[in-house]
Order: sequence, then structure tokens, then C-alpha cells
Amino acid sequence: MNDKLKVAWVCWVSNPEIRENLTYSKNIIDLVLRKVMHKPRHLDDYGQWITNAINEFKSIDDIEVHVISIHSHINKKIIDFQKDGIFYHFFKSEDDVTAVGKFFNKITGKFVSSDYSGNRKVVDEILAKIKPDVIHLYGAESPQYAAFALDVDVDKTPLLVGLQTMMSDPRFKDNYPISEESYACRAGLERKILTHVRYISSTIKSFREVVWHYVNPDAVFFNTDLLLGEKTHLEKCEKSFDFVYFSLNINKAADLAIEAFAIAKKSHPEISLLVVGDYDEDFKRRLDARIAELGIAENIVITGKLQTHDDVVNAVKKARFALLPLKIDFISGTIREAIACGLPVVTTITSGTPTLNEKRESVLLSPVGDHEALAANMILLVESEELANTLVANALVTSDELYGNKGMAQKLRDVYKALYAKYAYGTEIPQDFYTLNTEQ
Repeated sequence: MNDKLKVAWVCWVSNPEIRENLTYSKNIIDLVLRKVMHKPRHLDDYGQWITNAINEFKSIDDIEVHVISIHSHINKKIIDFQKDGIFYHFFKSEDDVTAVGKFFNKITGKFVSSDYSGNRKVVDEILAKIKPDVIHLYGAESPQYAAFALDVDVDKTPLLVGLQTMMSDPRFKDNYPISEESYACRAGLERKILTHVRYISSTIKSFREVVWHYVNPDAVFFNTDLLLGEKTHLEKCEKSFDFVYFSLNINKAADLAIEAFAIAKKSHPEISLLVVGDYDEDFKRRLDARIAELGIAENIVITGKLQTHDDVVNAVKKARFALLPLKIDFISGTIREAIACGLPVVTTITSGTPTLNEKRESVLLSPVGDHEALAANMILLVESEELANTLVANALVTSDELYGNKGMAQKLRDVYKALYAKYAYGTEIPQDFYTLNTEQ
């Protein structure tokens, strides 16, 4: 074995540092048509937990990390580069067609196949070139890049699957904004991959129970997770809004936030709400109609999608409090981000959010869909600066305990080493590294 263990991360990530090292298509017709159709190129941050992991592994000397990811609008099939000891391999997804292509696909009814066989071949090609000692797939539910896992001989190659979500949860489809076609594709792929592999990474109890009960009773769960710790942004700044709701796509639960805000506004007519995130046009029309019906339009600003993680942070910091109801998420990244920005959080009770209050009250909780209870917690924050300050202080301590990136990176490094030793030398993996299904 070389001095460094070679590990391939197959994932989806983008950040400003990465984008500085990529080259992009300059198709003039595409650019003009995008302008006419009001469909600009979006080069946005994605996969903050991968960026966190990259930053930690830059200083881990005995692991050679190879990041394999799709990226939109690049001008080559594959772009390779190295920076700060990390090797990057970005490829152009088969559904990253020009605006012209998308236009004709729309009018002809032709769309790229959801099995992403082209992408799958590219990932296989990159892996064959790298020859990694261990493969770590981030997200079994993402067909754009994850299907390659079905090509891996798991008897010969250590393959670890890190869970980003759990679409096989029977409650998922009823609580997440997703089409029937997309759900069938993504959840179906997730089940195939999690049935195929032996080793999964997640500390979330509900995820493990779903896998063991509905998908793969023999799965071995390593006690590692995504690197979800957020860099704190506690600098003081001017506040322009009372509450902020934000999400990658506001379809997730902006409707719950709007209903609670309207109730809270009856007690405090002056309060305001900032809504940040992308949205589907149909959802936005329905949301606007409901806002108008409730008579709260003058108190709400909806920004739409912001480009970078820093842009989102700067917007979030303009608010005094975070209004972040959930429907199905264990604990959303937005809760962690709001805590890192020093905002007290109002959210709902899911399988994960109560864990934030196990040692100390760190967030205010109410049942999902109970708009009155959610609004009552909002009013508590508006009326009590002492409560708000206590929640912020407690949440920062809790977040550091649960999501410290450096400690999780070291755990992940040890898991990679143990997996390699198991496959290369037959060395047994330490029992405290993993958890087995005890109900078989």
C-alpha cells in the first residue's frame, strides 16, 4: 500500500474555489436564447457538507482524496485539477444540454432518460483511471451520479454509502415536494443501491431503522456522518426583518411558515418575514395567492434563489429570528446555518429536531402543521429578548457538540483505513466503529 490511502468521493459539489478552476461553454446562441427565455446560467453553491469535508481533509496527510462530481455548463466532458492536495474530477452531466436543446426537448416532448446511463459510464471511466482503495458515495438517491454504485463489485472493492436523505421512508413522498415520476426514479435507485452494498454511513437512528426494516436488514452502519458543522457568522449587522424562512427550494415548507406568520402578525402587526430560496412556478403562484388572501403581502419579501452560500448567509443575517418549520427532514441544514448565524430558531417536531433540546433548550418546537403553536413560539421570541439570547447561546454549544467537523473527519479517516484493511488483509473492523441490526 502507498503511504497515502486513495479515496474517491462520488458526490455533487460546487463552491467559488471550485468554479475558479473550471472552464465553461461560450455558446453564443445558448447565451442569447437563455437571455430571451429569462433562463440565466446558474452557477450556485451546492453540497456544503462536501465543501466542509474537503476543507478538513486538506490537512489529513495520509488520505489522498479524489472528488468526482457533476458540474453544470462546463465546456469539456471531464475537467481534472488539483488544489491544496485534493484531486478534482468534474464531468458534464448528460442532462446539461444547451438552452436550444432544452427548448426543442420541451416542444417535442423528448427528455433525457432518467437512468443517466451516460453519466454512469463516465463515473466508471474516472474510477478506472484513479483506481481508488476505497469509494465513498455521498447520496444514494441522486441518479445523476449515484447509479455507478451498481457496477461496483462490493466483494472486491470497499464501497461506503453516506446517506444524505432517506427517500425509502414511507412518509417521505407525502411530506416532500416531488413529482411521482421523480420519486419513483430516485427512491427506486436508492433501494437498489442500499440493497447492493454492505456498508452505509449514518448516525441517524430513523434512517437506520428504515434501511433495516424496508430495504436491507443486513446493512452495516458505520458511526460516521456528513460533515454538517457550519462556520459561525456571529458578526453584528443591521437587522431589516424580524423572521427569515430559507431553503434550497421553498416548496419544502414555506407554506407552513406563511400560515404561522399570518397568525403571529395579528398580535404584532409590525413584524416582517424574508423568504429566501428557489421555487417551482406553480408553488409560487399558490403561495402568492395565499399571501394575498391572508392580507400579509406588505410584510413579506421573497428573494428567489441566491447564487452562493455566502449570499444566503448575508441574507439570513438580516433577520432577528429564523422561522424554519419542517415536514419530514431529520434536522435541516437551514437550522444549523441559522444557529451558526446567531439566530434563535423556531421549528417543528420531526424525528430529529427534539435531539437539539436533549441537553439544553436550543430551539423552540411545535407539532408539524400546528400553525397556532408555531405562531405562539414566534411571539415568545418577539416578546422576550432574554429567551432569544438563551436559545442562541445554547444552540451554539449544542451544534458544536453534535456537528464538530474536525472530529467527524478523523472518524471518517479511521473508517477508510479499517475498510481497506478488511479487504486487503482480512483485518476485522473494530466493533465500536459500526452498528448492526439486532432484530433479525
